[in-house]
Amino acid sequence: VSATGTGLSYQWYKGASPLTGQTGSSLVLANVSASDAGTYSVVVSGVCGNAVTNSASLTVNQNVVVASAPVSVTNCPGTSAGFNVSATGTGLSYQWYKGASPLPGQTGSSLTLGNVSTSDAGTYNVVASGTCTSVVESATLTVNTNVGASPLASLMKNRRDTAVFSTTASGSGPFSYAWKKNGAILPGQTNYSLTLTNVADADAGVYSVEVVGRCTTIAQSASLAINQPPTVSILSPTNGAFFFAPGSFTVLADARDVDGTVTNVAFFAGTVTTNSLGQTTNAPYFIPQTNLPPGIYAYIARATDNMGAMGTSAPVTVTVLDHPSVTNIYLVVNQATSLYMQKVRATNPTYSLFKAVRIYLSGLSSNVTVYNASGYTNGTAYVQMNQAVPPGTYVDFTIEYYTTGGAVPNPTLRVEMIPPDSINLGAVSGFGQSIQRGLALPDKTFLLEFATVLNRLYYVQYSSDLVRWNNAEPAVPGTGSWYEWLDSGLPKTESAPAVTSKRFYRVVLLP
Repeated sequence: VSATGTGLSYQWYKGASPLTGQTGSSLVLANVSASDAGTYSVVVSGVCGNAVTNSASLTVNQNVVVASAPVSVTNCPGTSAGFNVSATGTGLSYQWYKGASPLPGQTGSSLTLGNVSTSDAGTYNVVASGTCTSVVESATLTVNTNVGASPLASLMKNRRDTAVFSTTASGSGPFSYAWKKNGAILPGQTNYSLTLTNVADADAGVYSVEVVGRCTTIAQSASLAINQPPTVSILSPTNGAFFFAPGSFTVLADARDVDGTVTNVAFFAGTVTTNSLGQTTNAPYFIPQTNLPPGIYAYIARATDNMGAMGTSAPVTVTVLDHPSVTNIYLVVNQATSLYMQKVRATNPTYSLFKAVRIYLSGLSSNVTVYNASGYTNGTAYVQMNQAVPPGTYVDFTIEYYTTGGAVPNPTLRVEMIPPDSINLGAVSGFGQSIQRGLALPDKTFLLEFATVLNRLYYVQYSSDLVRWNNAEPAVPGTGSWYEWLDSGLPKTESAPAVTSKRFYRVVLLP
């Protein structure tokens, strides 16, 4: 303060309280603080007893003090992130920054970021400024990434194989996994991969995995298909088929694959896959068998598909016979001719068509002659029936014997099926001969009687329409006397005369 007068003295006050020792013309307050703020006055006194008082006030501004700083946060994409600051001080103002870049308009005590993404991640700073000082506080925003998972690969596996589904997760973890089959949770399957061992048809389906990350969940799915092994069956020969030795036939298989392709079919002798007969890679799948001796033979086929799965057929067993079977039906004496008549049955058990049957008769005594023999092979008489024998059928025909001395025929019979190319069924040409008589007998046979010349051959021919004529077998050797010829059906003619509506006969003499 500056004053004039005689004998001046000074006293300083803060408010009404004198400040001890402060009696000079000036007052100095060092290192002021908020507590020093107030009204200061000075009283100036002189000798004359008058006093003058002057006053002034001291205002002390506050430094900026941050009471609570912004806190670092971690957010998922699409959410809102917020930072807050609390500060005291004189003349406060705020400015928010991302890194070193100010954020326009962000001058409040809080900062809100909506719909954050990874581009918003970083360090956020706030500058709190006052009249005297400023303070900088920082916090970080971390933005997690959404979860991702690599696709599952669909699989096709053979039965008893191992199937593995696996995914690789990405994004912000930690991750958890839940596996499902056809939408149903698979208990305990919480790893990034799923392993199915010894798979079967029941394991086929849609498999999915849900991957849960810090922020989101994602699902991937794929299918497991079980490869069906090929099916194979032997079409030919059929099970239980018969052949005559030397057996020759083709083993033919049908192989199919519903979900792939058949790569090869292998054939085996027997009922297990140990004795290989060979394999083929192209349809039709077959392997020939030739010159097999009599015996029983079994075959199986095994098909392999494009994934290596195999299917095996049911076994097929066939029999190669030494010769056909023959059955004796009866042996009687024909009272009209005094000949023994033996009815026999020859069976064709194969599925081949034979055009004729020949029965060899051996073991006959010298008192027995085959009266209707068709011929002789190495001195053994045979009777041949020139009629087709379809597969699985039989033919019955009659063998006639002439006997002397009371002998009874008891031959050993052996059947031979005659191939078609060895037969001549055409009616022979010759000279017509007179027929003495024709007679239908009570047993439904038919008797012809005609004269013969010694050492000449005759054929009896028959027809149902007088146009097409057939030879009755065998030829009749001339005896120089009357010959009685009996139509009893097979093997002489194609059927018994009683089963036809009409039958005509003629006799020709061969040149």
